[in-house]
Amino acid sequence: FILDELIQSIRILIDKIEAIRELKHENRFTDFLQAILKLRLTIWGWSINDESRLGTSTAGSDAGRGDLTIQASGRNIALIEAFILGSQKYTIDHILKCPNYVRTLKRAYVIVYYLGASSKFEKKWLDYKSTVLKINYPETFSIDVENEFVDLFDNFEDVNNLKIAKTIHTSNFELFHVMINLGK
Repeated sequence: FILDELIQSIRILIDKIEAIRELKHENRFTDFLQAILKLRLTIWGWSINDESRLGTSTAGSDAGRGDLTIQASGRNIALIEAFILGSQKYTIDHILKCPNYVRTLKRAYVIVYYLGASSKFEKKWLDYKSTVLKINYPETFSIDVENEFVDLFDNFEDVNNLKIAKTIHTSNFELFHVMINLGK
């Protein structure tokens, strides 16, 4: 259900592509996504918060700051970690934040903003998947390499300019991956 709400909100982002392209900072993309989700989620009595302090930081010295958290009755039910696709190290750093933030959840959502040439979107998705599969995960968050990426693209209609998949980790933790083509 949450993945569907995310996809519906991302469709609005893509519909407003020219306005979105004016943004340059990943937090601004996420602010826009949060505003759309806020309108959708309040119908269910849920809230969405940004930069919530939860879990531990990557360094382990303080609480982490998840990009967005969805709450129902004051309880975290989903984490969204979002970033602009950049270097492999940047991708790895963002993926590895998730298990530190979501110790009580069974799923998290990674939103990847792709800003490059649209003609390279498919290749960048394949590169992203390769990077995620090569990460040296901690034992408590190891990836199920037997299933690798489970493609979810066909489960949705009208999702051109999106890639949607999930990986399964230790204790059946699901990490959903959504890459958005915001390039030209």
